[in-house]
Amino acid sequence: MKPSGTSLETLRQLLKPFEKYADDPAYDDNYEFYVPRETPLSRDEAHEELLRRRDELMSFGIGHLSIAGSVARDEAGIDSDIDLIVDPDASRELFGRYFDAIAYLEDLFRCEIDLLTRKNIKPHARASIEQDEIPVF
Repeated sequence: MKPSGTSLETLRQLLKPFEKYADDPAYDDNYEFYVPRETPLSRDEAHEELLRRRDELMSFGIGHLSIAGSVARDEAGIDSDIDLIVDPDASRELFGRYFDAIAYLEDLFRCEIDLLTRKNIKPHARASIEQDEIPVF
């Protein structure tokens, strides 16, 4: 049964981006869209990969990107997420592409991504987050 007011074609269009995951063995049925990493991600590995993907990341409306948290401190474990701080490109809209950027990064690094916009960092957490911050671009 479809939700009232939503056409079947609209629902198909909304689900279309996820079709690529249907037959991919890398995606399991445990509500995670990636196979977890086998080794911890190092700060240098994360920095190099993000820098290599700069153009793609900027296409999501990201103007500046920094690594924070355990990856920035080079203390990440196998189950660690990656904390990233973004400053939106003033000439582009980030909001509409925010979740696309997260999905892209989770596919790339095979772990959970915590994508923070600088303006949304809570005041009580700002100092400790920015203390570990490693600029990428």
